[in-house]
Amino acid sequence: MGSIKDSRQIGERIRSRRKALAMTQEELGELAGVTYQQIQKYEKGASKLSPERLQRVAAALHVPLDYFFRDEKSGRLVSVREGLASYQREVAALSFEEKEFLRQFRRLDTPSSRALALSLLRSLVKHAPRAGALRVGQK
Repeated sequence: MGSIKDSRQIGERIRSRRKALAMTQEELGELAGVTYQQIQKYEKGASKLSPERLQRVAAALHVPLDYFFRDEKSGRLVSVREGLASYQREVAALSFEEKEFLRQFRRLDTPSSRALALSLLRSLVKHAPRAGALRVGQK
């Protein structure tokens, strides 16, 4: 049996269903409570959906939640154990710094503070020296 290996496959299922309904990314985003840019990220597998967000997307696409976890060819449901194991592998692959970043980011309680944090991070990535050139704590 095939299994959902990553966010990319879930994103492909989202895109496929959205197109089958002749729905734009903007329309899906509005129904799911996110921007069309976020829908683009979900569809490309560049961003993971929380369980709550996946539930909203499923409702907007008029499909049961398990639609995203069925093998596309056989239609068989991927076991919860397989899905959980895949998710646990992805979480385990996160570094301490990535986990800490996520913990701190989740503490930001307003959309504007989250947007500011993302803007700062994007700017840092764009202008920072490349890997290995500067270590945390160095000046």
